[in-house]
Amino acid sequence: MISTVTVGSATSSQWIPVDYTQTPFSLGIQVVTSGTHTWKVEMTMDNPLDASVTPTAVTAPSPLETGSATEQGGITIPCRAVRLTITPYTSGSSIMTVVQGRKG
Repeated sequence: MISTVTVGSATSSQWIPVDYTQTPFSLGIQVVTSGTHTWKVEMTMDNPLDASVTPTAVTAPSPLETGSATEQGGITIPCRAVRLTITPYTSGSSIMTVVQGRKG
């Protein structure tokens, strides 16, 4: 699975659902940044596809917890979705790419 989102203001992207049943669980994440702003990658254990649930966002582990430049990192803690949040924002945008391999 490969998914990409772009954020260009002080807001959060939509949640990107991932396969939390993968063993071992692993996400490769890259954030490419242009302009002046600070971003963070967030994860949730809640189901973002369930309209009756408001997912609780938790900041991802280092080096994805905060940044203002291009960065790569990984998440090995099983979660149900990830998203990109920008705040504060002055200019530019960040593009987050999420890669999750499949056993097989």
